[in-house]
Amino acid sequence: MAIPAHCDRCTETAHLVQRDLSAIGIDVRIRAVAELDRPLRRGAKFDLLDGETEILYPDSASFVARAIGDIPPGWVQPAVRQKVDRVAGLEGADRQTAAAALADRLTARYVNVVAYGAYQTSQFIDPRIGCRVLTPAAYGLDLAATCLNG
Repeated sequence: MAIPAHCDRCTETAHLVQRDLSAIGIDVRIRAVAELDRPLRRGAKFDLLDGETEILYPDSASFVARAIGDIPPGWVQPAVRQKVDRVAGLEGADRQTAAAALADRLTARYVNVVAYGAYQTSQFIDPRIGCRVLTPAAYGLDLAATCLNG
């Protein structure tokens, strides 16, 4: 698993991945690199990469295009990139419908991506909510761990 060097959050996340996958028999070796882009462009071999994709506006077609664009080139078939480009070129409701359908097909057949966290700028939590676990991978409250008090 490639991670950026000198990134404490990345290192912590990589160790979580390593621990969790070892529980099902997958050995993860963590390799910190100074610049992720350079080794990937030069053909370095990694099986896992902790990356991120973000857009600042709600558009599913743009998000899919950005997510596929952020994946190392050799990890995605050219035909997949062409499908993404075609959907990104659509407009209106057809664009959003086609993007959702494409995302479903991509995750089921072509692209191995796991979303495990989302940035949050603030959280408001009802006092009745207990079992509050803050995780570095989720960038805030772990919703799956919450419970009701009392």
